[in-house]
Parts: sequence; structure tokens; C-alpha cells
Amino acid sequence: MLNKPDEAGRREWLESLKEWTWAPFDDAWEASDIALTKAVEARGSACIPFDWKHPETKHPTGRLVNRIRSTGCHLHNKPDEAERRKWLEDLAGWRWDARK
Repeated sequence: MLNKPDEAGRREWLESLKEWTWAPFDDAWEASDIALTKAVEARGSACIPFDWKHPETKHPTGRLVNRIRSTGCHLHNKPDEAERRKWLEDLAGWRWDARK
């Protein structure tokens, strides 16, 4: 059921936009997953300093790790939160508390 007479056209236009997504938060998690995987491959550990950026992609992965630890970004209120936490905890060197 369409709410507006031109809703189908609007949807079609949005979906034609480069990199359009209906699930930006899920896509952000997938991008974070890729960045963390590449960081662990490059460093050998998920224990990443705050200011670390991947040498090739320039992704600020250290900031990402800090945000995940401090705010739970990409985790809270997600239906697969437990799986995401387990994935993080299975990364070599992952710690929830950076001070340890």
C-alpha cells in the first residue's frame, strides 16, 4: 500500500542514487566489520591506539574501536547484538576496557 500517489516514483528515484541504502545503520556495521578485520590483519591485534588509521585505507579504526568501547555504537538495541559482541570478543586482542 502506498501512502502518497507518487511514492513508487520516489522510491525508484532514491534507489537509483549511487550508494543509496534503506539500512544505513546495518551498512555502517558491515563497514566497521571490514575496517576492524583489516586493522587486525595489519596489526595482528584489535588492541588499537585511538589515533591509529589503516595505512592503506586511511580508515580511523582507532576512533571506531574507542566509540564501540565507550558508547556501544553499532551494538545497542540491535537484534543481533549478542552476535556482534561475540564477533568483537573473538578478535585477537579485543578488550572492552582499553586501560587493561
